[in-house]
Amino acid sequence: MITVWWRYKSMGDTFLCSFIYASNCPIERRELWREMEFISESVAGTTNPWIIQGDFNAALTKQEHSRFTDTRSDRSSIRDFQNVVLSCDMVDLAQVGPCYTWSNSQDDNPISKKLDRVMVNSFWLQAFPQSYATFESGGVSDHLRIHVLLREAPQGNMKPFKFFTHTTSHPRFLEVVDRIWNQTAPLYHSRSALQLF
Repeated sequence: MITVWWRYKSMGDTFLCSFIYASNCPIERRELWREMEFISESVAGTTNPWIIQGDFNAALTKQEHSRFTDTRSDRSSIRDFQNVVLSCDMVDLAQVGPCYTWSNSQDDNPISKKLDRVMVNSFWLQAFPQSYATFESGGVSDHLRIHVLLREAPQGNMKPFKFFTHTTSHPRFLEVVDRIWNQTAPLYHSRSALQLF
């Protein structure tokens, strides 16, 4: 975990920002959980706003794992992660974007999880009540990109993308998708590309 102090110039506030890239190994992640608890008790817990973001390599709830019922190995990791989040008094920052932030990209055995997140303490919410995080795809990573904004989310008529699987049973489904796909200019991964699509 990398932790830095920043001074937010327009308000004169100082806040703590931690960046996470957690291990895939549950035993090694426990070391990170202890470090989070230490920072929470010694530095952040003294009324300092704290934001912690990145790849935690663990889901926080069973709903954040697309195939939770098929696996037993993630249960203890979820419990350990829940315990440290509770101990550090952290909550997820409001977010815009998909629930799942990682995919294994395997067509024959697809798995999606929310491994990446932005969490804050109550002092952060008091200092930056309008802040929020956006998650979007792009680049070559199998994880979504995270952007944290300290202002209010724009109000608009943005609706989430929805796909109704029953449309795939229409006899001309593949023919229409193939025709449109081949007649449309290529779109590159970005938020605007999805909006164009």
